[in-house]
Amino acid sequence: MSKYKSVIVIIASVLVIAGGIAELIYIDKTFEEFIERIDYILAQDQYSVEDVKDTEEWLKRKHKGLEFLIPHDQLNELSISFNEVSGAVERQDYEAASAMLHRTREYAIRLNDLYSLRIQNIV
Repeated sequence: MSKYKSVIVIIASVLVIAGGIAELIYIDKTFEEFIERIDYILAQDQYSVEDVKDTEEWLKRKHKGLEFLIPHDQLNELSISFNEVSGAVERQDYEAASAMLHRTREYAIRLNDLYSLRIQNIV
């Protein structure tokens, strides 16, 4: 009987570890793509409303999945920051949009670091 309990504990442990690894990969890939999208927008002389709106919609879709893994306050701050970018680009206020894009990019980097497997997050 104890042999079966040990097998169940080992299987459960493997599933938990695999789930944790999948979570880390999902978060990392999502933030990496978001940062790449911001970099693409920043590389433009005049930010494209279509690119900004596309990224905004992409972020809304990803937000739903990330809600299971990251606290809502942090995700909401990220979304609100990017929504401000969208408004600035629509007004063609590229100077304000640039500042907000840089801020949003840095916040995304910090969130990715916060939820990645790093020695600083373990100690």
